[in-house]
Amino acid sequence: AVVAAINWAKNNNIPVLNYSAGGTIPRENVKAALDSYTGLFVCSAGNGIRDDTLGYNVGVNTDITAHYPSEYSDETNASYSNISDRIISVGSINNGDSKSTFSNYGERTVSIYAPGGSIYSTVPTNLEPSGYETKSGTSMAAPHVAGVAALLLSADPTLTASELKTIILNSADHLDFGSCLFEYKHATSNKTECPQRIEPRPIYYLRH
Repeated sequence: AVVAAINWAKNNNIPVLNYSAGGTIPRENVKAALDSYTGLFVCSAGNGIRDDTLGYNVGVNTDITAHYPSEYSDETNASYSNISDRIISVGSINNGDSKSTFSNYGERTVSIYAPGGSIYSTVPTNLEPSGYETKSGTSMAAPHVAGVAALLLSADPTLTASELKTIILNSADHLDFGSCLFEYKHATSNKTECPQRIEPRPIYYLRH
């Protein structure tokens, strides 16, 4: 179904796709479909793994533990050089502009963060008669970015997917998570709690 959707979008000149799903196993047929799709592909970065002690999901570093297809947004990986400039991987921030605990993260493999906590969203009516529920996840964050891309295209329909990605990342607010990533719990700027040091880097995010 994913491949069919990408191919349909290609054949019908759909310039932006949102994909709120993913996993740890790469699917070559999906990558092949993305190879031939010239539009902007916006995808969720993933919601980590469940910590049974804590009772909820905690994000993982997808630079280390790959998550697909968001992995393909990594513009430093030569294997993805023909598609990475057209793919945006979206993590989640909460209403305090901090990384959501459940959100995956990565210097190379998460492009931007957007609101993904307690989002009022549509759901199948067989699950909720009203058709609406409050949900949290990077699947809720990704559509914010896809929506921004659509708004940019409404202002300038000539923009390419690569140009859209560049504009979105370069015009987003910067949120500095600090000089380290707290691998298993949360992003933090407290160096004394940091088990894994990285170079300081601004985190792109869309303001609420």
